[in-house]
Amino acid sequence: MDVNCTLSEAVLTETALGLVPAFTDILASCAGDFEAAERECLAAGHRVLARALGLALERRDGELCSSLPEGARIHDRRSRALSTTVGDVAFTYTRCRDERGGTVVPLADDLDLAWGARISPAARAFLLEAGAEVSYKRSADLLERAGGSAVSAQSVMRIVHRAGQLCADEDAAAAESFCDYGVLPDADCVAPEICVESDGTYFKLQGFEEADSVEVRAMVAYAGKVEDGGRTLRARAVRHGCVGPVRSFWEESTAAVGTRFDLSKVERVHMGSDGEACYLGGFLRIGADRDANIDPFHVNRKVMSCFGPDAREISNNILGMVIDGYAAEAADCVEMAGAMGLANRCWPEVADYLRNNAECIYRPGAASLGTMEAEQQHVYGARMDSVPCGWSVRGADAMARVRSRRASQRELPRLTREMSVTPRRKKRAERLAAEAERRSARAIPTASRVPLSVGRGRGAEHTASLVGAPANVRYAAGVDSGMVAIGW
Repeated sequence: MDVNCTLSEAVLTETALGLVPAFTDILASCAGDFEAAERECLAAGHRVLARALGLALERRDGELCSSLPEGARIHDRRSRALSTTVGDVAFTYTRCRDERGGTVVPLADDLDLAWGARISPAARAFLLEAGAEVSYKRSADLLERAGGSAVSAQSVMRIVHRAGQLCADEDAAAAESFCDYGVLPDADCVAPEICVESDGTYFKLQGFEEADSVEVRAMVAYAGKVEDGGRTLRARAVRHGCVGPVRSFWEESTAAVGTRFDLSKVERVHMGSDGEACYLGGFLRIGADRDANIDPFHVNRKVMSCFGPDAREISNNILGMVIDGYAAEAADCVEMAGAMGLANRCWPEVADYLRNNAECIYRPGAASLGTMEAEQQHVYGARMDSVPCGWSVRGADAMARVRSRRASQRELPRLTREMSVTPRRKKRAERLAAEAERRSARAIPTASRVPLSVGRGRGAEHTASLVGAPANVRYAAGVDSGMVAIGW
């Protein structure tokens, strides 16, 4: 949201003059050490900002409570301390009751603060950005060192997890909208041909041995490659990474590609992978022509793994056949080497790999792909491998989604007040709404609730109790009011 609240020069000067005496005393007490003086002035300035922000929040709360909606009433006032980028901000806010009896916090509604928020949105954004690059403990230290509030590493972890969940909800909604209803996402640009590469990478799980890991599925799509200062860069790249089933991954990935490229204008898709079936042809069909290409890096590694150091000449000759476009014949040579005992025990797997993917290996005129390994390392491994830690499945999924969005320069969803409503609070609001509806229905007279009355002509009608009256009186009253059937 764009906010235009530029302070006038006069206001800035007046505010600065109020701080001059305090800063002068700090300079005098830190003579000979301007670094210490600068830190003290910054800390003092942050304390002033925190106090001013708290007073401003209270003033805004008073303004909102002076014009409450009809039926709302003030319930009580409570104190709150909010962790922010300028330190702890203490203030008092007002709680109200609406006409249904539900809780209303005018200040939080006006500022769109999450229910029960203890950390300000700006501090959350800072910690999320830092937590996506360095450890959670280091992220908390960075906020405190920058003059913000002290928070725990657990708080940073919860912020990242919540951001990942918001991304997952948004990705799932976009995938459902596209796959089930055919609604195309809003795209940034148009490209007749795009390259789509995908692969999976594994990271260590918490509390397990080295062999236990979680797979992060990742995709990158781009409109070819461009030269920039001697470097080869992917044009307008968009990424998606997550932990989950293959089908969900590709549905979300296709929708993510649609946020960058208009899928209705794409004429050809160049697919690149390591040959694994779930990645080779996973991109959803959008009416465009497709061709599959296997990364030469994976082909070379596969063939080399089949032979030991003493059989390098054989492996090089077989690789030469593959590069020349004779992958099926190379598979026959691998089988011959295996039968002669010149290959490792994995030779049947390598032979099948070459034979099954012969049409996708070293295709003449194929698009320039082969960047997924570097993509995995720079986008995901740089944080999830380089910072020593183990991951939970939820944490790995959240980190992959956050980092893929940041690398794509896609906006991360912001936690709003509506999103933060807990199931318990939502259920209570629904119950209060139902009770209010029942009370409203009872206030409308119906034929089944016509009171017994007496009176004739111009006489005023009034209700009367017949409790204890003789039976003939009760019967006559029933006939008179039409409640007792006579004749037909």
